[in-house]
Amino acid sequence: MAVADSPASALTPVAPTFDHCVRQYILAHRSSWANAKHEAQWQSTLDLYAAPVIGRLNPNEITVEHLLEILSPIELVLNFARAKKLRSGENPALWRGNLDSLLPKPRKVAPVKHHEAVDVEAARAVFQSIRAMDSIGARCLEFTILTACRSGESRGALWSEVDLERALWTIPAQRMKMKRDHRIPLSGAAIDLLRSTPKFDNTDFVFSSPQKVHLLRPLSDMTLTACHRRLKLTATVHGWRSTFKDWAAEKTSYANELSEMALAHAISSGVESAYRRGDLFERRRAMMDEWAAFLTGTARQPA
Repeated sequence: MAVADSPASALTPVAPTFDHCVRQYILAHRSSWANAKHEAQWQSTLDLYAAPVIGRLNPNEITVEHLLEILSPIELVLNFARAKKLRSGENPALWRGNLDSLLPKPRKVAPVKHHEAVDVEAARAVFQSIRAMDSIGARCLEFTILTACRSGESRGALWSEVDLERALWTIPAQRMKMKRDHRIPLSGAAIDLLRSTPKFDNTDFVFSSPQKVHLLRPLSDMTLTACHRRLKLTATVHGWRSTFKDWAAEKTSYANELSEMALAHAISSGVESAYRRGDLFERRRAMMDEWAAFLTGTARQPA
């Protein structure tokens, strides 16, 4: 009788994450620290500030941009403290004219790469495969695709930002790349997804792990990426925004500016002011409804 092949996962070593390296570092140095409190402070600080951004990344994947994402809130708080006369002197966490002289530019460390996208013609089949997955990461990815938002915006989505009755999700300016509130009309498919998503009493995050330790922070980006890897996709999660853009250009007659606004891209002030008149939001609602219909296979076929 033939012996079954061993699963690939049993033969392939798992790459260590930053969180794993943290645990190993603490184990290696704990004997040199004065007491257990010192160890706990190390662990809690890294859990609070570093883990949500880089915890599940392999050390080789961590760039200056990731570190800036961790430092940015500290810079803002110290700027606030200085404005309130609670501190004097320069902000030690300031990037321009300070840390930028000590650290390499992010673009030199991590050159800009185009995000590989799912081809429009394959989008429906891939979306259906993601829908068939039974995990909170898959539900967050599904919502990310339906709304054409950035993964960080969906992973950080709060129930308090969502109006199910009006089918509206309003992302506040502080969570947006362009630092402006962004209203997203929710399609019927997106509303159905939200209504079927469990709520937990001690967190406002829409997509949250049922494990208590993760309730107070958003899902990691790797949770969504893992869904793509299960399907053996080389496309990135962010690439779905390009897929949406290609669909709007190739499959619809919607104006380019409309899809750009749906993606919360910056466009010229003159064009933007013109498009903000009239029924812009309702036009975007119709576009997102069509996008959902295209993905779910409910779009009406041409006669």
